[in-house]
Amino acid sequence: MGRDLFRALEQRAEKKAYDDEFLLLLVEYQRMYPKSEHFDIFYGCYAAFHGNYGVALEHARKAYRRRKACREVWKLLAGCYHALGEHEKAVPFEGYLSKFSGVPAYVTVPVDYMPQALKELSLTKGEAMYAPLCVSKCSLKDGNVVVQGGMFCGEMIPFSSDREGYGYWVGAYNEAGSIGGPGKLMQNVGMSDEALESGAADIVYDVVRAKEAKEAFVDLQGDTLIVPVAATSGNQVAAFQGRDLDDSALLGQWEYDFFRMDRPARISSESPLAFGRPIRLGHSNKRRKLVLNILVDALSWNEFRKQGFRHMPRMMKFFSEGVVFDQHFSAAEYTYPSLASIETGMYPYHSQLYQEGVVVQLDEEYTTLSERMKELGYYCVNIMGQGGGLYNGVMRGYDRLLISAYDLPAYAGVERAIRHLEAFSECDQFLFCHFLEVHPWSSKVAHVGMGVQTKLSLKDRMNGKEKRVPSVFLPKSPLYQMANRQAMENTDRSLGVLFDYIAEHYDEDEYIVQLYSDHGVSVYDEVPYILSDNATSAAWMLRGHGVPKKGMVEELTSAVDIYPTLGKLAGFPTGDWVDGNLPAAFGGRERECVYSNSLYPGQTYKLCIRTREHEFRLESLGAVHEDGTVDLSGAELTVCTRDASHRPVEDPAVMNRFLELAKEYTESFNNEGRQWRLLPEPEQYGKEKKF
Repeated sequence: MGRDLFRALEQRAEKKAYDDEFLLLLVEYQRMYPKSEHFDIFYGCYAAFHGNYGVALEHARKAYRRRKACREVWKLLAGCYHALGEHEKAVPFEGYLSKFSGVPAYVTVPVDYMPQALKELSLTKGEAMYAPLCVSKCSLKDGNVVVQGGMFCGEMIPFSSDREGYGYWVGAYNEAGSIGGPGKLMQNVGMSDEALESGAADIVYDVVRAKEAKEAFVDLQGDTLIVPVAATSGNQVAAFQGRDLDDSALLGQWEYDFFRMDRPARISSESPLAFGRPIRLGHSNKRRKLVLNILVDALSWNEFRKQGFRHMPRMMKFFSEGVVFDQHFSAAEYTYPSLASIETGMYPYHSQLYQEGVVVQLDEEYTTLSERMKELGYYCVNIMGQGGGLYNGVMRGYDRLLISAYDLPAYAGVERAIRHLEAFSECDQFLFCHFLEVHPWSSKVAHVGMGVQTKLSLKDRMNGKEKRVPSVFLPKSPLYQMANRQAMENTDRSLGVLFDYIAEHYDEDEYIVQLYSDHGVSVYDEVPYILSDNATSAAWMLRGHGVPKKGMVEELTSAVDIYPTLGKLAGFPTGDWVDGNLPAAFGGRERECVYSNSLYPGQTYKLCIRTREHEFRLESLGAVHEDGTVDLSGAELTVCTRDASHRPVEDPAVMNRFLELAKEYTESFNNEGRQWRLLPEPEQYGKEKKF
C-alpha cells in the first residue's frame, strides 16, 4: 500500500499535477509515514509549483535535516534559493547535483563571491576523507572554471566558520625546522592530481581556527594569552607595537608561530595574516589538567584477546588500574562512519555521516564531543589525525588539528603530544591522538613494516596474485597478520613512553585517559564477513579521575557510549539526540544489545545485533542507495549462538525479539521499495559468503 501510494504521488509530481487530489494522497502518506522526508519533499514541490517559495524552502530544509544525500532534496533547495534570489545559498546543492548527476553546475553569484563559490563547489563535488586534500579543487583560469586534484592550503576551509567568525585556516606544520620550507613544499604540490595519488607525500598540515586580517589588537583583559599567527605569503614580517614594545618577527609562509602576549599589543603586516583564536592560560578546579583520547585504528579486540594480550603489555598494565571493556563493538565497519559515531554519540544513520563519497555537514544542533570540551574551557587539539572529521564538522570543536593522510605512527604522535603538553602546561588541555600503523592496508598500496619485510619468508612476502581490495576485505594471510602484530608492539612501545610521562607529571585525579579503536580487521577471518567479531570487536579502556578501578568488565558496550561516558567523567551534559548509553560500570545501566552495521551505497545493507548469548544477522537483497536508504523487504535473517560453535538458533521467540530490535533500528532508512524512480539504480554488488 505504501509503495503504491508513493508511486501515485511520484507520477502526479512528474506530470506537475499538483492539485487537490495530490494533497489528499499526500495527507494519507503522511499518516502512514509521519517520520519520512517524502512528505516535505512532495509538499515543497507543491508549494513551489504554486509560487510559494518561502513555504517550499521551509519544507525543503526539513527534508534536508532528515535526508542530506538526496538528489530530490538538493533539486528542491537549489530551485527555492534561485527563485528567492539567494543564489549564493544554492551553490553547494548545485555542486552535489553536478557530482552525482554528471551535469554542469550553473550558478549565478556576484563577482566578489566567486572565490567562496569555487571553494564550496570544490567541497560538494569532492569527497569527505583526507582533508585538506580535495579531489575536485575548482579554480578560475582565463574566465573558465577548471577542476583538478589539489588541496586547500593557505586559505580557509569552506563551511568551517564558527559563531565568532573563526574558520579553519590551513597551514603547514613546522615546529622547529627552517622557516618557510614546509609551506613552500605545500604550495608546490597544492594543485596536482599527483598530490592526491600520493596522499601529498603525507605532508603534516597545521589547521587552526583563525581569521585573516592585516592587523589585530590583542587585549589581554587581565590574562596572559598565547596567539598563533601565520603568514599568508613568503618572508612576511609581522610588526608588534605596544607599551615598551616596537619590534617585528619574520614568519614562514603558511606556518604558524605562537606568541606569548603578556602585554596589550597591536600586530600588523603589509599583507594579511592568519590570526589564530587566542589561547587563554590558566587552570580551573572544575577541569582536569589533561583529558586525552587515543584512537588506535583497527585494533581488533577479539583477536587481541585470542593472542593473550601479549603484544601490548604496557597498554594493558596502564589501564588495568581503571576500566577495560571486554565486550566493546564498533557501530560501523570502517573509520569514516565509526569516528563520527564516537565524536557525536550517534549511529551513522542518525548523524547521516555514513559514507565519505558525499561531503555533508553535521547539523549545528548536535554538539560534538570536542565542542563539549571547548565549552568547559579546555584548549582542544587534535595532535595527530587523518582529516576525516574536518569537512563534515565532526571535529569542529578543536582549536588546532595536526593532520596528514596516512602516516600516523604512534612514536611521532607520542612525542608531539608530550611536547604539546609541556608547551601549554599552563592551561587545561583536551588532546586527541589518532594512530594508524595497526591498520592493515593492501600491500599494493602501502609498505609493511621493515621488521615484517626482513623476517617473513619470501613465499609469504609475495603479493603478485592478490587483487587490490578495500582494507575491510583484506584476506587472511601471514603477511597481513604479521604486519598487524608488529604494529601492535610498535604502538605499545610508544604508548609506554606516554603513559610513563603522564604518571610522572600528573596525579591520578588530574587526568582522564581513554583509549579505543574504531573497528577491527578482517585478516584473521577464515570466512569473510564484514561485521564479524574480528572486524567489529574493538578496544575501549579508561583510567584517571572518576574512573573506578574495576579492571576487566564484561558488559556489552558500543562506540556511541564513549560520548556519554566522557560526559559523566568531564562534567558535560549528554543531549537527547545521543544514541549512546552510560555503562553500568560508570553508574548507568547495562545494555541489552549492541548494533554494528554497514550502510554503504552500492553494496547490500548488513546489520549485526549481539546480546550476551546470541548474534543476529540481517542482509538486504538489494543495494543501499546513495541517499542512505535501502529496501529490507525479503532480507536474509539468521540467529546463532555467540560461543565458538556459532550454533543456529531456531527458537521463534528469540528471532521475534531480534526482529523488533532490527525494525526499530532501521525504521528511518528502510524504504520498503519507496525509492525515487527518477534516480538511477545503484550497481548491485555480489553477495558475501555466509558463515
